[in-house]
Amino acid sequence: LSDVFLDKPAVMEKLDVLFDGYKDIVPTAFIFTGNYTSRPFGKTPDDVTRLQTAFQGLTRLIFKYKSLVMRSKWIFSRGPSDAGGPLVFPQ
Repeated sequence: LSDVFLDKPAVMEKLDVLFDGYKDIVPTAFIFTGNYTSRPFGKTPDDVTRLQTAFQGLTRLIFKYKSLVMRSKWIFSRGPSDAGGPLVFPQ
């Protein structure tokens, strides 16, 4: 999955549907590539809080699905507008 804007309620609702669909047929891994917020990181003072809140929401959503937590790998890679190190992206 890419460009999963975790700060958008509609995206979180669709992730809930996706995870619910996989709860009985558990995939080996979920791979997320950013961007993770709808606004580029570093443009406003509240960006760190916004990103933390977004990932906390994702964590709560994932933990609704114990089979996915226990049996799937979760891989996250940042996008060009996310916080982080060198500008090297897998996309």
